[in-house]
Amino acid sequence: MKSLAETITTHPDLSTLLAALTAADLLTTLSSSNSFTVLAPTNKAFAKIAEGDLKTLLADKPRLTTLLQTHLSKGKKMSGEIKTMKTLMTVAEKALSVDALPSLALGGSLVVGKEIECSNGVIYLLDTVLS
Repeated sequence: MKSLAETITTHPDLSTLLAALTAADLLTTLSSSNSFTVLAPTNKAFAKIAEGDLKTLLADKPRLTTLLQTHLSKGKKMSGEIKTMKTLMTVAEKALSVDALPSLALGGSLVVGKEIECSNGVIYLLDTVLS
């Protein structure tokens, strides 16, 4: 089973997230033995951000790091567990609302596809970048 970092590096819908994680020096964190739940905006989710705004964000490491930490939660939380929660706390100490019906949504962003289990966590693909 691949690690979170290996999965993100090779997943075709996560190349923009990979660039962001690399720019913020967070990719190595996802290679560690610590487990995380990654709320991964797809390339389509990042495409909703204006190109100029995205370039500015990628160049602003402190802001980018905070944004990416909003997409990480400590521990491996499978969908069965998340669906029983009212909120999901992120590394950035932001409580994201959990809505399980009719589809799983986290912080107002829909989870697309199935969860991707990794050796050190789990990845949920999101249709929107969380703010």
